[in-house]
Amino acid sequence: QREATRGIANLLSSFRHQATIIDHGIPGLIHLSESVDDECCYHAALCFRKLTPNLKSHPPMVYSGAFKALFRLMELPNLNTQRQAASAVRDLCANPENKLKCADDEGIEALVKLVRQPEEQLQALALAGLRHLSTLDSLKQPIVQSRAVRPALRAITNTHEDIYLQVAGLFANLSELLENQTIMVEEGIVIGLSTLAFSDNDEVQQDTSRCL
Repeated sequence: QREATRGIANLLSSFRHQATIIDHGIPGLIHLSESVDDECCYHAALCFRKLTPNLKSHPPMVYSGAFKALFRLMELPNLNTQRQAASAVRDLCANPENKLKCADDEGIEALVKLVRQPEEQLQALALAGLRHLSTLDSLKQPIVQSRAVRPALRAITNTHEDIYLQVAGLFANLSELLENQTIMVEEGIVIGLSTLAFSDNDEVQQDTSRCL
């Protein structure tokens, strides 16, 4: 099973092989994500990550329960598995068709939990997923209510440019909803924005200004 899934992951590096897996292999990958074998779980996460840039994979994946499978993989102690799964979730969240389904499957809570992880790349991927979700008006308040602001503020104590980009965009999107603004200020966002404002990155500065 390990070698078979390794072979599938290798084949998925080629775009022309992906249609077969999309048509026939998604339920198998969902099942594989429940394996007790660490290597099989890594291969499942890797397969999902290689498929998600292909938008044709999204409907069968989401319909088959990929979000919950990926959230399980994100909780495993293997850092490489977590990275691959979080990358796949980020890509799925970027698709407007998937945002509500992600939230319905408790994706906001899963991403906020990942932001609390100490590893910077996991934080950046989780924040990117939340940033994508926060473009949807109906999810702006649930994200703030899920206590996403404080772990995002803690994340910018690192000087990781991608984290700065994701946090600035997330805060700018969340602040568009009037009901969020008082809560965000009470949780200390102004101090965080002061940090982001000194970034040399133009996009970070623009989103910080938009939030202010």
